[in-house]
Formats: sequence, C-alpha cells, structure tokens
Amino acid sequence: MILDSLSEMRSLDPSDMLGAAKAMPEHIEKALVVSSSVPVGAPKSGHRNVVVGGLGGSAIAGDILRTLMEERAAVPCSVVREYVSPKFAGPETLFFCSSYSGNTEETLSLYEQAKRQRAGLVCLGSGGELEKRALLDGVPFLKMEEGLAPRAALGYSLFMILDVLRRLSVLPAEPGEVEQTVALLRRKALVYAEDVPSRENPAKQLALSLHGKQILTYGTRLTQCAALRWKCQFNENSKVPAFTNAFPELNHNEIVGWRKKDPSGAPFMAAVLRDGSEHSRVARRISVTLELMRADGVAAVEAWSEGESLVTRIFSLIYVGDFASIYLAFLNGEDPTPVQRIQELKRRLSEEQGS
Repeated sequence: MILDSLSEMRSLDPSDMLGAAKAMPEHIEKALVVSSSVPVGAPKSGHRNVVVGGLGGSAIAGDILRTLMEERAAVPCSVVREYVSPKFAGPETLFFCSSYSGNTEETLSLYEQAKRQRAGLVCLGSGGELEKRALLDGVPFLKMEEGLAPRAALGYSLFMILDVLRRLSVLPAEPGEVEQTVALLRRKALVYAEDVPSRENPAKQLALSLHGKQILTYGTRLTQCAALRWKCQFNENSKVPAFTNAFPELNHNEIVGWRKKDPSGAPFMAAVLRDGSEHSRVARRISVTLELMRADGVAAVEAWSEGESLVTRIFSLIYVGDFASIYLAFLNGEDPTPVQRIQELKRRLSEEQGS
C-alpha cells in the first residue's frame, strides 16, 4: 500500500508538504521571535474590535482567533474574506491584513480601505506588495519565512497575531499555551510521520477511512474553526470536494438532506471534531445525530482534541487533519502542493485587469 511505501509517497511530494506540516512547531517558535522584534505600539484601552482580513490559508488564523476571543476577550473579532472592509472599522479597530504572498488583491483592497478608515493596522506575510505598502506607510509588518504554501504558514500567522494582541493587552495569554502546543505537536509529529506504518498511524488511518468518500467536517462552538481547516486542507491538499458545518446548527437543516442518496454513488463520510468542554446538550445532540446518520447510511468518525489550553486543543485537531489530508492526496495519486485551479483563476483575473 502506498502509505507504507516511503519511495512512492516521496515521489508524489516533491515540494515536501509533509515536511512543512512537520515543521509547524518550529514555525510557531520562529513566529514569536519575529513578532516580538517588531514595534506595534503601547497597550491602550481604545480597541473596541479586532478584524482579520485575508483569504484562504492566510485567513484561517482569523477563524481560530475569533474562537479564542469569544472565550477570553472583552472585544469581538471579525474575519473578512472580501474586498470590502466592514463599515464599523475605524480608529478603535485593530485591523490585521494577512496575505502570505503579499499580493492577494482582496487583502490589498482591505488594506487601503482600513487605512482610509484610520484603523490600527498590522500586516503579516512573506513580502510582496503588502510589505512594500506597509513599510512605506510606517505600518508594522510581521515577516514570515518564504517558500511555503500559504496554508502551511498557519503556525506563523496565528501566533504572530496572538503575540501582538498580548502585547497590546487585547487578548490575555493563557499561561503555558505556546509551550504546551509546541510540545504536543512535536510529539504528534513522531506519531503521524510517514515512516510510521498505517496500522500504528492515526493520521494514515483517518485518510484511509475518508478515501473515496464525500467528506463532511463537523465541529462545535470551539472546534468549528478546526473543522473549517480540515475542509480547506482536503480541498487543497487532497484535491477533493469537502464541506463543513457545525453543531447545533446542522441539526436544524442538514440532517434532513442525508436521506437523499447522492446520484454519483460516492458515500458520505462525516468527520466530527470533538472537545471535552462541549456543552452537555451539544454532546447529546452529537450522540443522537450519529445514530441518525448511520441509520441513513452515512458513516462517521470522531476526532477528539488533546491538551489543556484551548489553543493546544484546537491545534491538536488541526495537526492530525493536516497530515491526513496529505496522506489522502497520496491515496488519490496527487501531489499535495500544487493548486492549479487557484493559480489559473488568478492568472485570468490579472490578465483582465491589465488589459
């Protein structure tokens, strides 16, 4: 089997996406070194809201941040995946513009609007036009390692943002959360590594269970951001459709649709991301829902978070999903790195804009 053949997996991974996944703990540590060296101003009490503007792999940090802030902060967080900055943004807004390439046209549009709104701007990425504009305008720019796929830079983006928020007294740090997260990911990297046989490797087993299926990723209030990450990783790495939803909302609509079999014949498979702190009624809903799903012929697998801090628990789920999506790519005979459709879309839009 391909997942137990190092030579076959390496031939499908010339850009070493597996290596990028394994490097997330190091990315987190490097992120804090870079972030702490960039002046971002003095703490103040004037921030009334936080906005993270970005797309794709550069935006997922915003979804995680929103979850953390709902639990621990006194101000709200919004994630903008668009060209248009929210009307409420202004001098009391802390606005993060996140674009790994630095050339994402939607994010550049947000930057210019947030600047006109006199929002407090902080930018992050690996360079590009966003860095040029930030340096010209005197806006803090947190620079990431170059040469990664944007989705592989999550360790940089989320922990750079968390460091800025801590320094500005917007989001208090949970004691030990960084150290716990890095330690857990390093342990798990050994468990999920390509040289660990499938029978002993939870990430490979997850990929095998999802192979040939239509993938549904379901989260809860605290794990919805990780479920979205799984969905996006299966799209980009594995090159398959995947869809996401969350409890309890899906109990009020999506469960009705399972009765209708897909005409393609490909079975559905739901991956439910769990956390020990979920609401007791949500836990009961999940239990009953899984019974109903299986009665409708929809298989399901549950993944439970690990660790103490909320950041660690979220990343424990994200990490196994990252590895599983790469292993699923191998099962599909795909190189996990290229995203040809995205590049083709950008090329066509660029040509139209230049003509």
